[in-house]
This record gives sequence, structure tokens and C-alpha cells, in this order.
Amino acid sequence: MVRNSHQPLIDTATAHLNGEVQVRMVFNTLREMTGRVLELKAAKQGKMFDWKAFKTAFEKQYGKLSLDELMAEATKFGMASIEAVRAQRQRQLATFYKRQRAFNRASDHNALIA
Repeated sequence: MVRNSHQPLIDTATAHLNGEVQVRMVFNTLREMTGRVLELKAAKQGKMFDWKAFKTAFEKQYGKLSLDELMAEATKFGMASIEAVRAQRQRQLATFYKRQRAFNRASDHNALIA
């Protein structure tokens, strides 16, 4: 088989998906970081933070932005590359899974006591 200088077939087939996945990754990372900052501010003021309302408002304001536009927003959090966003998202997910395991252990422990 002769190889041409065009994009590999897998890259061609998944190019649209990779772009969409990156957009959602940056979007979700920014939403989590923004929400945590606002949640902390609300707590300092003695207020409850409404994550559901926040997510709705965030989706409305940022949901249609392109990858480049989202990356411009990411620079406000010091993330200047997609790799920096990916690393931040991995940290967020690791924290989430750690909390989820702790919650499940506590739930299992409480079930044993009851």
C-alpha cells in the first residue's frame, strides 16, 4: 500500500470527534474551576452555592464557544495550552474519584452499623 502525505485515516475519521472532545474537556474544566471559586466566595459570605443554577448559567454563557474562545478563557486561570487544561482536568477527576470512594466507604460503613 502506498502511503500518501495526507492525514492518516484514523485522524481523518476522528478529527471532528477530537475537536468536540477537546471543547467539552476545556468547557468542563473551566466550569469546575469557576464554580469552585464562586462556591468559595459564597461560603465566605455565609451563602449556599446553587450548582444547578450555576451550571445552567455557565452553559448558556459559554456553551457555544469555540475551542479557541474557551482557551482564551482558560488563560485567565493560567492555562495557556490544551496540555495544561488536560492536566488540570485529570487533577479534578482524580479528586472527584477520591471523594466518591470515600463517600462510598462511609455509606458502606453506615449500612453495616444500621
